Amino acid sequence: MPKEFSLEFKQMAFSIIDFVEKEKYGPSIALNNVTDRLQAILGISERSVYRLKREMKKLKDEQEESVRHTRSSSSSLSPKSLSPVRRPGRPKVQLTTLEQDTIRLTFHNILKDKTYPTVENLLSTQLSQYPEFPIKSKTSLRREMKILGFKCRETKKSKILMDSVAFQAQRAVYFRKIDQLRSMNSLLYYHDETWLCKNEEKTIVWFDDKGYGRLRNNVGKGDE
Repeated sequence: MPKEFSLEFKQMAFSIIDFVEKEKYGPSIALNNVTDRLQAILGISERSVYRLKREMKKLKDEQEESVRHTRSSSSSLSPKSLSPVRRPGRPKVQLTTLEQDTIRLTFHNILKDKTYPTVENLLSTQLSQYPEFPIKSKTSLRREMKILGFKCRETKKSKILMDSVAFQAQRAVYFRKIDQLRSMNSLLYYHDETWLCKNEEKTIVWFDDKGYGRLRNNVGKGDE
């Protein structure tokens, strides 16, 4: 059964067909002149064309808004992944200048006792002498020592206390005294000798920011 068209639709359709037929051999109105072409096709005034354009734009905006609203509603209904709960970490220890100097002093006191300082004996000495010292773990102490310039490295080619300026000066005095005695033909007696075995020293120890931290465990006949 053929479809029946309304009179208004037929009038618009006839106008469109007539316009297209006229442009069979070329456009009668320039293609870029959209408003005039719409007037000729639809058979309406310029004002009506602008009104229809506004209504069409408004309708498109409403449709796009409806689509966005539908998408946002569907996304809000989808399950959201919960962010992991962050556990509060231990607050970072901030040492005062006095507390930092205490670490340096303890380090050199242990070294003075002919013992290699380690994180373990440093921490135990600190806590025994200063129970309220804020650092309570080896990890925190190791981190603070690195901040203060301490380094844990090999003893090879490293500075030692015997090579300090004070010891070098004493050796110079000793050799000058020996030369003086020899020039006077004095009799010199050596009643002891000292040597060092390289295996008696640790290969990796802590050094302070000045480069000191190595010991020489001298063993001589008088110590046997």
